Amino acid sequence: GASVPSGWCQAPRCGYDGSCSDPAHDPGFLYHSLSCSPAAIASGETCTPRCSRGQGRVPSVSPLECVDGKLPSFTCDKAYEYLSDRLAEETCEHHITSIEECSAASWELHLYHFLDTTASEDGLSGSGSEPPFCYYDSQSGELRFNADGTNTGECRRERVCWCKLSA
Repeated sequence: GASVPSGWCQAPRCGYDGSCSDPAHDPGFLYHSLSCSPAAIASGETCTPRCSRGQGRVPSVSPLECVDGKLPSFTCDKAYEYLSDRLAEETCEHHITSIEECSAASWELHLYHFLDTTASEDGLSGSGSEPPFCYYDSQSGELRFNADGTNTGECRRERVCWCKLSA
């Protein structure tokens, strides 16, 4: 691994383990890549915690300060899940009920490499083939939102429901 000067901090790596951070101040040691290689942060400087795409969200956006070569730890908390056809007649216990949150959930539920992360209204009311609220239409490749929540279709491979883990 890369060595950092004494008293400096090495930012956690981005990756699929849920630990990552992007330095708010780049002292020249940050390597810009998809793997978010390590960055050295001077004592007294801060970095902003950020979770890897698909790994949840940081519960607090407070900057982490490097003190005597140590950065505070943080975790990535998952707030959303997706449902397809794992169980018969599966539905969300807790729906994502706003188009803004549906779009925001796309960072955590990054399941599709070329997913457009902005939800669009499906324009439907009471559809028996489309699920209510937030869902991914795998046939069109679009993140969709049923604004009035009256659709009654099941979550399935073609219409993947996106749900909150808690109310």
